Amino acid sequence: MLSRAGQQRRPVLFCLRLFLGLATLGLIVRRVDPAEATLRATPHLLAAVILATIFLISSQAVAAFRWKLILADDLLPWSYLLRLYIIGEFFGLFLPTSVGGDAVRAVAAARSSERPDGAIATVLIDRGFGVLATIAYALLGLAVAPQSLANLSRSGIGWHAPGTTGTILVLGFIGLALLGLSRIGRVRAFWNEGMAASKRLLRAPVRLMSVAALSGLSQGLIILLWLTLAAGMNFGIPATTFLWAVPIVSLSALLPLTLAGLGLREVVWLVLLAGTGIAPADIVGFSLLYLACNILVGILGAFLFVSLGLTVESAHRARA
Repeated sequence: MLSRAGQQRRPVLFCLRLFLGLATLGLIVRRVDPAEATLRATPHLLAAVILATIFLISSQAVAAFRWKLILADDLLPWSYLLRLYIIGEFFGLFLPTSVGGDAVRAVAAARSSERPDGAIATVLIDRGFGVLATIAYALLGLAVAPQSLANLSRSGIGWHAPGTTGTILVLGFIGLALLGLSRIGRVRAFWNEGMAASKRLLRAPVRLMSVAALSGLSQGLIILLWLTLAAGMNFGIPATTFLWAVPIVSLSALLPLTLAGLGLREVVWLVLLAGTGIAPADIVGFSLLYLACNILVGILGAFLFVSLGLTVESAHRARA
């Protein structure tokens, strides 16, 4: 339960993060020339958005199966965990970064599990495997295309005004520090349960390898999502670029600075694709298409939340 002071701070933090995200997006829009945009609602692009949305749901379905292996709780079926993932997507549109959906999943699973603290700890472990898979793809992408980093250092940073990149890095560091400080009490509270869940995984090598493989598959589907959107906009960017660029964008969106990563993703994509010759307006549109996919899944999550709720009993009733 949140204290009264914590409850009073939540609207303030919400407004602050919303303002920061919109302000960042507004500054970006002012720096781009809308006349250069080639984004059009063609059947080809609409099909790409629909397919990308399917990839997003598929990634969540795989991640839900990974979570079930980590959780090892027979009372919580895969269909219920997938529902929590999709509902979390809805709440993630209004909570800071994609981690906001994790909080909803943690609370719901804790209420339905025989081991509430353990359920919350598995959400942190589940997110950790996702982050590790994301970093692994970034390293793979740089290993496959090492010249990409050199191209970025020569041309990617130059699009922005002097000092912008340094400011972003400083804000990112502050965001991570604040995130760590705000959660240190929770981490301590669930430390024992988290260690117990980790030990169970380590004692079951096959299950551990399955969790790692599912993490790779889930993140791979996110990379396919971005590739599909890029193909829909006829970017013509090599697939190897997305192997390292998408993880960087995904990790930046975890910073608790704006709502749903609004503005952060756009800034990072502008930096990473500045040397490709693609118009900045199209890069911003490309990034916002990902937000559109999240909104579509969020609408589905809202429907599931209203019709089925967050309890596991409703999952059993739906199957009956």
